[in-house]
Amino acid sequence: MTKTTILLTRHGETLWNYERRLQGQQDSPLTETGKMQALTAGKVLSNYPITVAYSSPLKRASDTAALAGFSEAVPDARLMEIDLGIWEGLTFTELCARYPSGYASFELGTPDSSLSGGESVEDVASRVMEALNNYVTTHSGGTVAVFSHYITISCALCIASGTPINQRRTFHIENSALQVLECVNNIWSVKSLNHNGDNR
Repeated sequence: MTKTTILLTRHGETLWNYERRLQGQQDSPLTETGKMQALTAGKVLSNYPITVAYSSPLKRASDTAALAGFSEAVPDARLMEIDLGIWEGLTFTELCARYPSGYASFELGTPDSSLSGGESVEDVASRVMEALNNYVTTHSGGTVAVFSHYITISCALCIASGTPINQRRTFHIENSALQVLECVNNIWSVKSLNHNGDNR
């Protein structure tokens, strides 16, 4: 029996997080709070025997990785946040006013590519799990740090826990908090949720 551990860390708070603006595959800088969160994430991750780190190439994720002590994290586009198409850059208030059906899909937890010209959560779930399964094969028996995004991580948690994708909002994923997955003989499980510097 070989156990591989995946440590999923969301990026720290960004300016657009603070402004309640949809980022998707656009980027905004980490706030000072976000930078402190990234440093705290590094302290939490230091408790694990990490063999390799991967990061979404979006700057908010790679900056979080670097501040957490993983400046050599390998970029992997499969870890990027959902592509929200024409919704990117809008506040949730603007989304509600301009695209009420799009806002409704967000409230249900299932952003739909046909509404925005971007991706669906099913698209995201497919690519992130392809990445994680590759890491399990490549780093079998190891501990892998992964720096990614809210919707991307929530899709991984759904699949690992057997939760339907349309219920992904069951998982509240805080900025910079750690979600721990394990894979044993190709069977995934969720070991812990939202670990941070306050609860370890």
